[in-house]
Amino acid sequence: MWEVKTADLTLSPRYRAGIGEGFDKGISLRFPRFIRVRDDKKVDEATSSRQVAEMYRKQESVSKSNGPAVDDDFEY
Repeated sequence: MWEVKTADLTLSPRYRAGIGEGFDKGISLRFPRFIRVRDDKKVDEATSSRQVAEMYRKQESVSKSNGPAVDDDFEY
């Protein structure tokens, strides 16, 4: 299990997290950074697809515009 930090979350046709949670595209981590190995957690305690979708919705850039952020769908 790894802990990562990300600048924000964006919609992506490439990645699958969040599909089926109200999105027809996945959600990707923008500028992810490895923080540490988490030996204290098990795989079944990882952030779920539903939680990732909720974090995406709560981002200021998404919640203020009531829709995808300006650069969503951009292939990095």
